[in-house]
Amino acid sequence: MSGPVLRQLAATWGKWYELIEEKRAAEQQAEMDSMTDQRNAMILKKFMHRDMAKAWATWMELHDMFALIRRAAGRMMNRVIAGSFERWVEYVDEIIETRTKIQR
Repeated sequence: MSGPVLRQLAATWGKWYELIEEKRAAEQQAEMDSMTDQRNAMILKKFMHRDMAKAWATWMELHDMFALIRRAAGRMMNRVIAGSFERWVEYVDEIIETRTKIQR
């Protein structure tokens, strides 16, 4: 091979290598852009759903509070019912005792 052919071959090789390097750089940049876009999308989703998350947390707190209130009300009602039943039993005992006294 002669000098001009070798120079042309070397120049072609150099251009090919530059193109490969540019392609690699472009692919890396595209990957970085894609990662940035994904990250930005995730941040945007979190930002958009922040109000929904606050509403959900509030609802859960209210649900827990109402559950406690229901339990407390249930206990109070059970006390009232138990007291009423005890008073009824005492009343029946008094009636039986009175009837026993009368029959003697």
